[in-house]
Amino acid sequence: GLVFYACLKVLQPAFFAIDRRFVPMTVSLSMIAFNLIVNWITVFKLGWDHEALAWATAASIFINFCTLYVCMRKFAGHLYTRELLKRAGLILVAVAAMLLICAGPKWMFVQRWEHWGFLLRVTVLGGTISMGALTYFGMAHKLRIEEAADFTSIILRRFGKK
Repeated sequence: GLVFYACLKVLQPAFFAIDRRFVPMTVSLSMIAFNLIVNWITVFKLGWDHEALAWATAASIFINFCTLYVCMRKFAGHLYTRELLKRAGLILVAVAAMLLICAGPKWMFVQRWEHWGFLLRVTVLGGTISMGALTYFGMAHKLRIEEAADFTSIILRRFGKK
């Protein structure tokens, strides 16, 4: 849900720029109604727990984004959808590699760390995050994801390495 929420934060103002303010408002109101109905059904009728609320919210954000994207294609024309999907696929490959690296320590260490000291917890968690980041950016470099390379160059310039 967070990815599509971030996408909405980029897409919604574009409708204001092309003087189509009513479109995101109408879609958002309908998604609020959708979310309310799905939450009511899953919690009160099906008896599911709070996770159903999170899934319903994520689904409504996803549907909201997809609807606005289709509408923007109607108003703005070609939005390079194929290229965007290709880049998203490459990013998902890098994220999957990072997930594999981060899942190992989670299952091996984190589930048993209630008896560990604070410093050992911070070390394991920091090491896991560092290895995940290195894996992601290594895969991004291998897959030639331009945005990751741009981010890396900004960081290197900031710390005077380039």
